[in-house]
Amino acid sequence: MGITSEKLSASKLEEISRRKYTGDGIGYLTSDPYYGFLMNLTKELKPDLVVELGTASGNGAAHFAQGGAKKVVSIDILNTQEARDRCKRFPNIELWKGNTNSPSMKSKVKKLGKIDILFIDTEHTSEQAWKEYEYYSQFANYVLYDDIILNEMRDFWDRVPEPKLELNHLHTSGFGISW
Repeated sequence: MGITSEKLSASKLEEISRRKYTGDGIGYLTSDPYYGFLMNLTKELKPDLVVELGTASGNGAAHFAQGGAKKVVSIDILNTQEARDRCKRFPNIELWKGNTNSPSMKSKVKKLGKIDILFIDTEHTSEQAWKEYEYYSQFANYVLYDDIILNEMRDFWDRVPEPKLELNHLHTSGFGISW
């Protein structure tokens, strides 16, 4: 089914970001509001497809999956054992290894179709984030951004033109969403 064309308001997104989070059985980081927001937003939107750029340890992918996303594709230049171990219990997660800005990866993601939630969390440079934003956001209903007040990421965030919302209470280095 996927997300409808009706977008959530900034006040609704803010409300979701303040919801109590108990971990819902994932078993790690159970009090972290950052991961709680990923799960609660997923529960609210019921997305068919989430694409995460930057897997790291797999926490983000696991929370999207636990929140009920039909399919989570998480892409990273590394494919760590920690991420594989964390994500293997979720049949709705696919871990892809590769460079998010390579033409072959862009083509592969484009074939997936409309992205309900895109999460940009790779190399924290303005240039890298902007390249990912420019290409992938055209396919996405909602775009989430990690670490928007970290170093030069503020410059990147300030350039994002869509309606957007800072939810910096979720993460000490900042968090944002655009739609």
